[in-house]
Amino acid sequence: MTIIQPNKNTNRSTIAIAVISTAIVATFITGVVVYADTVDMKHEISLREESIEEVKLKNAETQSVLYKMLDAENLERLASEEGLIKDPAPKYLETKQSQWVFASQY
Repeated sequence: MTIIQPNKNTNRSTIAIAVISTAIVATFITGVVVYADTVDMKHEISLREESIEEVKLKNAETQSVLYKMLDAENLERLASEEGLIKDPAPKYLETKQSQWVFASQY
């Protein structure tokens, strides 16, 4: 009597094909994920660049307003409006130099 049994010996080529196929599928999936992340990152970078440009513009506008406020003519006009006068001989606070020791002197 003959007993038919399936091939219990696994063929090396079958195992190799299975490993290679799994590696190819994993590589493909990894490539898709990396590509999607790259596209998302490029989109995020472009949004950040637009935000940086807006901040630069606001900074330039703020500097312009500040320079206009600190203009000598504007400050003199403001001083005259507030009733301030220019002191021809100002007296400054004087201290003994030996009392004030700074780290840069060491």
